[in-house]
Amino acid sequence: MTLSAACACNNLSVVWRTVDLSLVPRACQCDYCRGKQAVWVSKQGSALKVTALRQALHRVVEQGGAGARFHECANCAAVVCVTAEIEGETYGAVNVRCLQRTEQFPQPVETDTSGLGAEEKRARWRANWCCPVHFS
Repeated sequence: MTLSAACACNNLSVVWRTVDLSLVPRACQCDYCRGKQAVWVSKQGSALKVTALRQALHRVVEQGGAGARFHECANCAAVVCVTAEIEGETYGAVNVRCLQRTEQFPQPVETDTSGLGAEEKRARWRANWCCPVHFS
């Protein structure tokens, strides 16, 4: 199954190929994610393709010390996905609020990883996030 996500002005988009829609979205409680109202969904072994129509409006914001990179549109300020480089591979998660069909997912659960160290966060991402992630 292929799902599509995009920012409000359609400059940043994500195509997600997954076979599992029974996933429970995660509402991170960090200041950044709460401020952006971001809710994340991902599935290990599924692929993401991220496209920026106007590259100059593709803003990458790094948060925390574990290497998370949030992909935002500088035009409409939406954050579409988050990625991290781990051992030469790019892992990522999609913001459910940017998906075209959000009704297929259950209500998000709150998550708080503030007590985890950088290595613990990367291990968690490696186990749960989509990989590979491709940019075009």
